[in-house]
Amino acid sequence: MKTLLLATLGAVVLAAGCGSDSKDPSTLCTSTGGTVATSSCCTSLDFPNNCTIGACSCPPTDSHSVKTCSCPTNKCFDASVGCK
Repeated sequence: MKTLLLATLGAVVLAAGCGSDSKDPSTLCTSTGGTVATSSCCTSLDFPNNCTIGACSCPPTDSHSVKTCSCPTNKCFDASVGCK
């Protein structure tokens, strides 16, 4: 009985996505309809939140190349949920 219960719980955990790398920004980007791209941004971090103003809106002299998520039309990338 214990073995069956553990096997069932393991299947539920896998089905729920627990233990997977679901918060990886590139995976989150593509799994929510976006494509990984490269943009000139102010931030030094890859995959900045482009749902807010500022991350990629500075002069070219203050920008550098980072990985970003290009979401479908009328959507933006938020690193906690993907394209929304």
